[in-house]
Amino acid sequence: MALTVTAKVTNIRSLAEARFCAGMGVEILSFQLNDNGLPLEEAAGITSWLAGVKIAVDAIGLPEENLKQQIEFLQPSYITVSESQLISWQNQGDPGFILQLSDVDLLSIQNKINIFKDSAEFFEISYQSTWIENGQEDLFIEISNNSRIMVAFHSLDELDDLFRTGKIFRSISLNKSNFKEDDFRKAIEMFEEMD
Repeated sequence: MALTVTAKVTNIRSLAEARFCAGMGVEILSFQLNDNGLPLEEAAGITSWLAGVKIAVDAIGLPEENLKQQIEFLQPSYITVSESQLISWQNQGDPGFILQLSDVDLLSIQNKINIFKDSAEFFEISYQSTWIENGQEDLFIEISNNSRIMVAFHSLDELDDLFRTGKIFRSISLNKSNFKEDDFRKAIEMFEEMD
């Protein structure tokens, strides 16, 4: 059974993790190649064994010269960037961009999506439970129903709460380092069962 959403998993650290995700239908595997991530050569070794998935590099906080080297070496389909990085990189003909929006205000997020809609292929927003608690559920659902919006979840509890509402998401992002191994597998399987 394939995943019913576009899924990105960040912080892949081994070939076993990458193969599990690819086998479950995860579309984008993202590598953090900063001081807390993998060495570039290890990431390249993992990607050389993969087929059928797109590779992304998480560029948040990376110096520009390091990012250029990683793009040349890994040839990713996407790079995840902040707003300031997107503004400086958008006309350089690099891979597609996943713009990570750090805003927590949904109206601000919606405004930035409109501003950068021609520059980024995906927008990643970090799920906030206050959106539901403060009566902004309709706006959150409207924004998240756009297939270019990846909603980043940080725990199995967040996913459980949202699944109880019966809402369907088109695109998700999971940072593997935020989940215990069993919880991560459960999270992926939850999206396999959605339709």
